[in-house]
Amino acid sequence: GCNINFYLVDMPVSFPGKDQDYYCDAQCFPDMGCCHEFDMNEGNEHVQQITDHACTGHYSQDSSWKCNKWGDPEVKITPPEFG
Repeated sequence: GCNINFYLVDMPVSFPGKDQDYYCDAQCFPDMGCCHEFDMNEGNEHVQQITDHACTGHYSQDSSWKCNKWGDPEVKITPPEFG
């Protein structure tokens, strides 16, 4: 399927990363930057969602996370609610 995502990140990071582009997001992949991410619109034909991926530390899902990879809050809208 197709997934579309419009999001904001707190760039640039202080180092060029593996692709030399100073990119960052809340997934915090090795050799890439790690920063706050706000998904303004992420979705497919089954759901639209708005998610905040803050970087405040101490996540119950995984103590090694620097940012909340799953997001909180996570607001989901399904087809019957599309309008």
